[in-house]
Amino acid sequence: MNIFTETQRKRQKSMVANKENARSLRLLSKDDLLGKLDTLKKELLQLRCAANTTGGQQSKACKQRLVRNSIARVLTILNQNEKLNLRKFYANPRNQRKTPKFLKPKKTRALRLALKPNERNAKSLRQRKQARAFPKRTYFVKSA
Repeated sequence: MNIFTETQRKRQKSMVANKENARSLRLLSKDDLLGKLDTLKKELLQLRCAANTTGGQQSKACKQRLVRNSIARVLTILNQNEKLNLRKFYANPRNQRKTPKFLKPKKTRALRLALKPNERNAKSLRQRKQARAFPKRTYFVKSA
């Protein structure tokens, strides 16, 4: 009971062969990824031109989708690598204060705007003088 016809099965095999998985792409260097991106974009351009001249065959449309997904995959990995390198750079204590907004933790608005512990416990000069002049009294209860 075959659901797929022979041509559909062949098309499916060819699609699997052309598909790049993210794991293998992560092993490539930035220059290799940029080269791959360039070739994929050229291939997409050729497929679009061929689809316009031939009237847009089904196989060409399917291939276009596959190439577009591959382009997106390569771009995603490039962006992830760049973000990872930026995180490493801003992890250094000298650069921590200059961390850009998109690398900082999202949290919630209330947590971001809340006072930091040292700000919460800070006392004004008047409060410090008053605490020194009138220390908190401690009472000891005699045990029976």
